Amino acid sequence: MFARIAIGFLLLSLSAFHGYAAEKILVFGAVNYPPYDIQDPEDIHPGIDIEILEYAMTEAGRPFEIRFMPWARALAYAQEGKISGLISCGDVPERRSFLAVSDPTSQLTQALVVRADYAGMQPERIEDFNAMDIRFGAVRGYADEGQLKQAGVPHTVLNSTESGLRLLMIGRIDALWSGKEAIQFIARNMKIGGKVRYLTLQDREPYLFRVCLSRKWPDYEAILADFNKALHKMRESGVHRKIMSYYR
Repeated sequence: MFARIAIGFLLLSLSAFHGYAAEKILVFGAVNYPPYDIQDPEDIHPGIDIEILEYAMTEAGRPFEIRFMPWARALAYAQEGKISGLISCGDVPERRSFLAVSDPTSQLTQALVVRADYAGMQPERIEDFNAMDIRFGAVRGYADEGQLKQAGVPHTVLNSTESGLRLLMIGRIDALWSGKEAIQFIARNMKIGGKVRYLTLQDREPYLFRVCLSRKWPDYEAILADFNKALHKMRESGVHRKIMSYYR
């Protein structure tokens, strides 16, 4: 897999060398959200969705780069057409006017993350949060935050998943509405894996991540078609399964 990553960045370098126009190089916004997108990986594995993007875009012959930034900024840049699109992006109704979405690349399980000693109510639906006498948190700009807003749940807006976990540990919030797989990965690295537990809801299907293309980016429909075609081949050949297996 390392060879594929190296090839992807080599394509980017060669395209610049041979005078590709700036718009030929795709620019994807991402946020540090392990295990899907890892800004400073400790090994050759940069995250599930980055590996999938790299493999698919190399297959499609489309050079690209990834820029890490706060999610709210990435969304705004994609809406304005300043970047090509986003990775680890959900198909959120209010974004459809400015984003076109790919087939699913990965998924996560939404969960209410609480401290290990939590002994309160077990919610079944997100609307039940309003009956819980606890303080909630969600990361700014994530779909999780939008869901709390839609359900009318008061909450603290967080700058990152890591800051949310830190606030949870010191009792500034009592629950973090987020992705279980992401929290497990980050909590393990923070050495607090045994200090949290996860409450899943009966009405929640797995949340599907996708590549989202800005509708203002030139040829976004053709780029999306190329990506979906390559993604389909990855699933058929077993490459997609191999990428996923490393992060479990």
